[in-house]
Amino acid sequence: MGFHRVTSTFARAPLEKFMVESSVCCPATKKTKVLSVERIENENLWQMYQTRKDMLRKMVLARAPSVRKLSAVTRWQPVLTGSVADLSADVNEFYLFHGTSSRMASVIAEHGFDERMA
Repeated sequence: MGFHRVTSTFARAPLEKFMVESSVCCPATKKTKVLSVERIENENLWQMYQTRKDMLRKMVLARAPSVRKLSAVTRWQPVLTGSVADLSADVNEFYLFHGTSSRMASVIAEHGFDERMA
């Protein structure tokens, strides 16, 4: 197993509040109870992500006037106090939350998130 899971206590309550109160979520999510939030740590995937982010940063710098910066706070994600400093605003980096079963979380953690399968 090339990854491990870390419980993310700072995100559980804001994420649940967002799911219940947000107008962007479907009606079913308003009944959601967030049991836990885990951060997946896979060193290989993290290195690939950092390399891609560096490439994106160079592309953004080359086209600086034409790249619109996004707000750190959007209606599409919960407000996570203190965690925004961990993100790279220069490449419009945001957190991605994905609810799934424990079995599928292990597949995602091992092989990466494939948005075509979401």
